[in-house]
Amino acid sequence: MAAVAMMAAASAQAQKMEIVDKDGNAVPYASVMTADATLIGVTGMDGVIADIGGAKTVVISHVAYQPKTVSILGDSSFGGLGNSPNDQTTNAPNDQSCLRVTLDDADFNLPEITVTKKDYTYLQMYYRVIIIDKDGVLYYRSGIMDNFLNEKNGKQETSKQHITMSKSGTMKVAFNLLLGDKIDAKAKIHPEPLEQSMLKKFNSQGLRFVDAGSGKKNIVDNYGTLGSVVDRDGQRRFTIDAYQSALHRLEAEGKTKKLEKRLERDAKMENRVNSSYRAYAIDESGHYRPEDYLMEQHMMTWEDSKNGHALIIMDYFATDRAYLSKEQVKQTKRDNKVKLSYNYLQQFERQHRIPALAPEVLAKMKELVDKD
Repeated sequence: MAAVAMMAAASAQAQKMEIVDKDGNAVPYASVMTADATLIGVTGMDGVIADIGGAKTVVISHVAYQPKTVSILGDSSFGGLGNSPNDQTTNAPNDQSCLRVTLDDADFNLPEITVTKKDYTYLQMYYRVIIIDKDGVLYYRSGIMDNFLNEKNGKQETSKQHITMSKSGTMKVAFNLLLGDKIDAKAKIHPEPLEQSMLKKFNSQGLRFVDAGSGKKNIVDNYGTLGSVVDRDGQRRFTIDAYQSALHRLEAEGKTKKLEKRLERDAKMENRVNSSYRAYAIDESGHYRPEDYLMEQHMMTWEDSKNGHALIIMDYFATDRAYLSKEQVKQTKRDNKVKLSYNYLQQFERQHRIPALAPEVLAKMKELVDKD
């Protein structure tokens, strides 16, 4: 009886998982799902998810890394770890300590560009938005936006195309209205370095970048640590707790009523995470230009008693860039006019080496594709 009780107690213990990159650095805000693409949770700034809830298979994804499916063998004491063919093989400890999983970098880059005198800076953006709850994929939007930044007057011209799919027509209209402008705004060129725009936006709460060594800086304000900036492999990667930074800003600016309303509104959204990630290509001195933008992700997740886990992911990727004359801008707009379809966009992702969604999520996507 004592042995049975001990086994039951061990099975009830939390199954902690740590997710790291190839250098052993924590991967914050990685999504961890079950085999049927139901969200388990999201890693914190330390790359740890406290409990995977007894799942035998977990699917891990992050915009900057290749998705990974991990099959946990044996009982909940983590006796061993098995993986799909493309994943690592690791033996987990038997003492309920943390199971560590390493993610591989996404094979993604930008075409080379020579700095020359130019009339326009061209940056093509590919984006996708996916909303998932316990019943599967509710909404999907994907598209391509061509951005042309006039270097003389600083104005931007855009040419965009997109498709949307959802479980219902009403849902499609509602989400398009709620998200459409935000999606388009994020898909434009960001002419100002992110460090500068962040310091301006969050100046009231004392935002600053604190050197943490080894190419890393912590993003800190008067209330605590909000994220980090890491320089690695010719990239600068920003990870930010967008939700907490917004709350800190309201508190710092004395907007008590707005803060109270927001907290009251969000009270039902348990385990809420709202994060932002952005990456730029940097030169040897650490500098980058707007056209060196690589990728971005905005992710929000929460759970409630009615709908269970919900996940919203907005991904953006730079797929082409150039310096163009006015005539070249006109020609590029003509050349890039195509009839979009889901299959075309999937082909576009493969052609431009866009980090793929996890296979389990793609399987859920097929339900919308078949219906549309």
